[in-house]
Amino acid sequence: ALPIFTIQRELMVLFSEEDIAKMATPFKCALVGEFSHGRPNLDTRRKSFKAIGFQSDFSKGFLDQRHILIPFLVEEDYL
Repeated sequence: ALPIFTIQRELMVLFSEEDIAKMATPFKCALVGEFSHGRPNLDTRRKSFKAIGFQSDFSKGFLDQRHILIPFLVEEDYL
């Protein structure tokens, strides 16, 4: 179990370096895309990513109205 405690009435959880490494693994080859004028529609995003020429498909997750998470399946696409 994770150590849970409070500091100045704020709930805190302490993660070990190992815990952090495990949680970070799925995001090893991920980028956050930011759109200054709001997120473009899905069709526009698909066309843009296809035009770049990535080697594999990847999922895109929405973080908020201006940001998307782009986790690449092939490390070469990330580099």
